[in-house]
Amino acid sequence: MKKFILVAALLVTSISFAAVKPSLRKEIVEKVNIDLSDIELDEFHEDFVVVSFQIKDSQILITEIQGSQEQLIESVQKELTQMCIQKEYSNTDIYNYKFTFKKV
Repeated sequence: MKKFILVAALLVTSISFAAVKPSLRKEIVEKVNIDLSDIELDEFHEDFVVVSFQIKDSQILITEIQGSQEQLIESVQKELTQMCIQKEYSNTDIYNYKFTFKKV
């Protein structure tokens, strides 16, 4: 359990945001909770997921997603699409975020 918490903490601190929306960044960081216990991270390279999305009717609509591992892509996609965003954002803005995963 301690390993999961540590890895999740690394996940939270390793999210890059291309858009300048501190409130959105904070909300995503607080709500994204990926269980990495079944995912084998690469010991020598950073695993990552890059996602582009829009927010419509408080829901995240992913326009593009890619990453280093299919399991990570699916996990991030599931977390984001189930999320309900509390604050209103423009329907036309596209946000680009990079989630980085490191083996400890």
